[in-house]
Amino acid sequence: MKKLKPYRIFNEKINILQFEEDKNFISDTLLELQDRGFFYSISNNGLSKDIGISDFNPYFIIAEKYHPNRFKFSDVKDELLQIKSYLDDRWFKCGVVFENDPKRIEVYIDEKDYDHLDDWFQTSTAGIVNLAVFFNI
Repeated sequence: MKKLKPYRIFNEKINILQFEEDKNFISDTLLELQDRGFFYSISNNGLSKDIGISDFNPYFIIAEKYHPNRFKFSDVKDELLQIKSYLDDRWFKCGVVFENDPKRIEVYIDEKDYDHLDDWFQTSTAGIVNLAVFFNI
């Protein structure tokens, strides 16, 4: 069974390279948000039991830099849709924590319905605390 180990190492190297490529693209895309006062973080090992992520997956999270500020889906539309297009079928799930609700809620993101998200989730009264996107390598 010694043949399985080199394959595993090879596969892990590909995953690491792919994650680094994804991380670079996501970072470049989110730089404009950072200039507008947003914070973002990218990691290769995220979990969220609230939305059914029980195995470690890569993810990125977007939040306002200053805690009392909340944001709307429209504030991150261009960047989020650009990343969704880049990840394509590797985009797994998006989970959002809204103001006054500590539980992360799964939100389906697509270009067709994106402009309705602020109305559907009433972000003018309860803004987004943070938004996390989980993806596959």
